[in-house]
Amino acid sequence: WQNIESGDDMNLLNGTQKALLLQRKQEDETGILESVTAAYCVLIALDEDGDIKASTLPPGTDQPFQRVKTALIAEDRLLTGSLDPELLTPDNHLDIWAETETAKPVQGLYRMFASLSRLPRLLNRQVFVDTLRRGVREGQIVLRTVRPDSSQYTYWREGPDSDEDFWKKELEIIPIEYAELHNLSPGLLVPGQLPELWQDDNVPTTVGAIREFFNADGPPKLASDNVLSDAIQSAVQNGLLMARHKDKAYLKEAIPDAEITDDLELLAPLEPISGSEISDKTLPDAWENETSSVGKIMHVLSALKGSPIPWLLIVGAINDARDKRLFEFIEGSPPWPCTADEADKVGVKVSQAAVKITPKDIIGSDAKAAWASGNPTLGLIKETLEANIGVLIPDHVFLEAAKGAIESGFIVLDGSLTDDFYHVPVRQAAWVRHVESPLTEAEIQDLAEAVADLAEIAPELDFQFRITITAEGEPPSNEVLEKINGTLQKVADKLKFD
Repeated sequence: WQNIESGDDMNLLNGTQKALLLQRKQEDETGILESVTAAYCVLIALDEDGDIKASTLPPGTDQPFQRVKTALIAEDRLLTGSLDPELLTPDNHLDIWAETETAKPVQGLYRMFASLSRLPRLLNRQVFVDTLRRGVREGQIVLRTVRPDSSQYTYWREGPDSDEDFWKKELEIIPIEYAELHNLSPGLLVPGQLPELWQDDNVPTTVGAIREFFNADGPPKLASDNVLSDAIQSAVQNGLLMARHKDKAYLKEAIPDAEITDDLELLAPLEPISGSEISDKTLPDAWENETSSVGKIMHVLSALKGSPIPWLLIVGAINDARDKRLFEFIEGSPPWPCTADEADKVGVKVSQAAVKITPKDIIGSDAKAAWASGNPTLGLIKETLEANIGVLIPDHVFLEAAKGAIESGFIVLDGSLTDDFYHVPVRQAAWVRHVESPLTEAEIQDLAEAVADLAEIAPELDFQFRITITAEGEPPSNEVLEKINGTLQKVADKLKFD
C-alpha cells in the first residue's frame, strides 16, 4: 500500500479507491502489531526437573520481560527479594549440602542457584547478597574468611561492610552447628542486642551467663575463651559497657585479666556525674568543716548510688565541680588528675570564688527539671540550676552562659536577651545554624530575593534575620539623623540610631 501511495499509479485512482487504500493500509498496520505481539507469547523455561517447558505468557500491557518475571514469580521459580536464610542451611528441601560438608564457598553456593534447575532463579546478585546479610544479622548462618596465615575472621549478627565483601573468593558460609566464632563484635554484648543475655536493660548480666549462652545449643561456639575476653575488654574500653566486681568498677579502661571471672558483672554505663552532685550542699556526708577528699567523695557517692563508680566518672565530676568553682584543691595534694589509688590523698575545700557555669549547663542535667516543664523561661532555668548546684548564681555569670548557649545553638530565644531576662521564654532547637557576613547594597537586594527561595526550599525551617547597620563618618546634624531614622523605621521600628 505504501508503494502505491508513493508511485505514479496513485494518480489513476479515484476518490473511492483512495479511501479504500487508506482503510486497507490502516487495517494491515494494526494487524502487523497484533501478529508480532501474538508471536512473542510463548515462555520457554526449564522446570524443576531440568525439562524444557513451554507455556503461554500471560497477556498484559507490560513489556515481555516484566510479564516473564511476573509469571515465574507466581510459580516460585524466580526470586526478586531475599531468600529465607534458613534455606541456605542443611536439612531443608533445597538439598544443597552434602552430608559431609561443614562449610561451603559463598561463590560456589551462588553458582548452584545459577546452574541447578531445581533451585529457584535469583533475579540478580543483590538478591543473594541480601539473603546472606539477613542470615548473618538474624544469627542463622556464620560467614568465615580464612587468611593466608591460616587465621580466621568470622561474621555473626554483623556482616561485612560492603556488598563487594560478600564476593571475596575466600569467604565461606558455615551452618551454625559447625561454626566457631574467632571474633565477637563488642556491640553484641550491649543490652538489647542479644536478649537472652539480659533480664532487663537495667539488670546486669555476668561473664558466666554469657559463657553459658555460647555453650548452649543454638548459638555458635566460641573458638576460645579469649574471644569473649577480647570482646568484653573492647566493649568496656570503648564505653559500650561498664564492668564491676565487688568494690571496683571499670569504664573506658582496661580490666585486669584476673578480674574477668564468671562473677564479673556487665551493665550499661552510669550517666556522667555532675559536679553539683558532689558539693558540700548536695553530698553533706562527704564533707566536714567545708573540706573533704576525692576518696571520701567517691566512697559516699558509691554508697548513695548503690554501686562502685568508675574512676573516669569520678574524675569528670571533680573536674566539673572545680570548673564551676564549687570547690578547689587543698594545697599539698598530689597533682590532678591522679590515679584512683591516690584519691584519699587529694584534698578539696569549698571555694570562696563566685560560681561559674558554662553554656552546656543551660541544657545540662542540673537544668533538666526546668526543661521538663516545656519551654521554660531563663529565670526558671537559673533557679533550677541554683537549687541543684546549691549556690546562688550571679546574674552576669548566668547571662554570659545564656549568651554562649544561644551562640552555640543550644537554645533559641522567643524574645530578646536583655539584663531583665527572667521572663524570657526559651526552647531547645533540634537543629540550629548561624551565619553572618558584611553585605553590599546590591547584595542586600539579592538577599531579599533569596528569602523567598529559602522558604520554598525548606518550608519546615524557621529562618530568622537580625540586621546590624553601621554608619561611620562625621556626626550628622540632628535633622539628617532624624531623616535617616525615619527611612530605617519604614523597614522596622527598632531600626534607629541613637
